[in-house]
Amino acid sequence: MTLHRQQVFRGAFFAFILTFVSAGSAAASKHVSGSVSVAVIVLIQYLICCIGMIPWLTQCSLDNFKTQRWLEHLIRGITGWACFYTYYAALDHIPLVDATLLRTSSPLYVPIIAWLWTGTRIPAIRWIPILLGLAGIYAILQPSGVTISWWHLVGMVSGITLAGSMVATRVLSSTEDTSLILFYYFAISLLCSLPAGITQWQ
Repeated sequence: MTLHRQQVFRGAFFAFILTFVSAGSAAASKHVSGSVSVAVIVLIQYLICCIGMIPWLTQCSLDNFKTQRWLEHLIRGITGWACFYTYYAALDHIPLVDATLLRTSSPLYVPIIAWLWTGTRIPAIRWIPILLGLAGIYAILQPSGVTISWWHLVGMVSGITLAGSMVATRVLSSTEDTSLILFYYFAISLLCSLPAGITQWQ
């Protein structure tokens, strides 16, 4: 097996694990959303993520935190936080399947965001599956003509912001270490979560 095929296989495997973990997280959030606010759920999530970084932090010096890409880290942190906040907010008002579908539609927006951000050209032929994918999502959400609520649009925002987070990660990965990307992502997202999380703490 060539190195490229190994990398593709490894990437597909991690994507599968990510989907499985995300589904479990969504089900748990849906279960507790009736008694715990979205702001608190998101805050606790990023607290746990930051705690998980402690082993890495204990081995770091100040030089390990140096970066020249503050803007990209900020975009990565804010879009990542917005993705989960809007996702959990949508989960509180629409079916789990609908919210998950809207969030996992993010690959459809990645080429568009990459084009706007990095100038990556989208071949004309690739617009066809993008448009078909968006039409398919609409057909799944509205099979019997039921009106789509504003919360479905919130769920769509979670997919768009997740796509932005993916593109930012890709841009950062060209120069930054994976652990550093995760650290700034968790730290920025935690800061974004604090105001609402503290005021709604229970």
